Amino acid sequence: MQPSPPIAGFSHTFEDPDAFSTSLMGGSFEYLPLPDQPFRARLDVLALGDLVLQIGDQGAHTARGAVQSGLSILILTLPTRLARVRMNGQPTSPSLGYLSPGGREFHAHSESEVAWGALAVPEAMLAQAAEMAPESIRLARMAGVLNMPEGPQRRLAGAVAAAAQMAAEQPEALSQPGCAEGLVHSMQELLAETLNAESRLLPMTRATREAYRVVRDAEAFLEAHLGQPIFRQQLCQALGVSLRKLHDGFMATTGMSPLAYLKTRRLLLARRALRQSGGDAALVKAVALAHGFWHFGHFAQDYRAQFGESPSETRARRGQPDHGPVWFHGVPT
Repeated sequence: MQPSPPIAGFSHTFEDPDAFSTSLMGGSFEYLPLPDQPFRARLDVLALGDLVLQIGDQGAHTARGAVQSGLSILILTLPTRLARVRMNGQPTSPSLGYLSPGGREFHAHSESEVAWGALAVPEAMLAQAAEMAPESIRLARMAGVLNMPEGPQRRLAGAVAAAAQMAAEQPEALSQPGCAEGLVHSMQELLAETLNAESRLLPMTRATREAYRVVRDAEAFLEAHLGQPIFRQQLCQALGVSLRKLHDGFMATTGMSPLAYLKTRRLLLARRALRQSGGDAALVKAVALAHGFWHFGHFAQDYRAQFGESPSETRARRGQPDHGPVWFHGVPT
């Protein structure tokens, strides 16, 4: 008899983008809420051995991520929210998904609330499931927006959502004999049904590729200067691009202007500094100045609009335990 896969999972709601980002499985991720839109999200996770199901429901945002080496992730937009979502600047819909092998980075943004499901599997499992798919999908060489047959795609998305919901509402059901094994086999079969000869990765236009390249280069520069406040002219000079090209690249890829993106990013970095540092009330001004905010009144106003609390309130809560998701663990008997 085949051994049962180890089971783990959780269901949790979030108001902090960093807590949400670190709770996602399958890679490294960072979320930014859109300007003046406080972050709200729910995440359901179910890990069945090497197969991981995740369901997210969150507000407008922009995000970037890198899939863990050795894994492949298929992301599906669920029809419960009719949102305008872009992946690397390419539009998606409930009939389209996004496929990414390990080691590849991506950017995503949604202009409104969006519900999504993700299926993370070892690359060998994806190759087996995609035996009848085109070579680019079967060998997991490329990442991109995936056009799949509507019926199989809808069944796979529904199964992912149903499994995550069962884990959130009835985790004890997973301990029933054969339940976990049945779920794994069902997901493998539905994945194989979805990734067939009719599936294809949609090509990126030249303009979309160039916009995505500009943002990737900008992110690399920002990461290399993480402790410094960076502004638009500095990015233009570092990347050798015009302000118009920088603007068009960010709007197409992140859904935000460079001005809004950099300001929101600086606010998030300031929040991290306030949550991690000690000190007295003067710390707030020091953090504001260190992140490029010289007008303290405007900083406090923008901070409250983004995070729903003042900088001093964030500072006062430093050191408190992070009430993150509570995992359940179990092995079927």
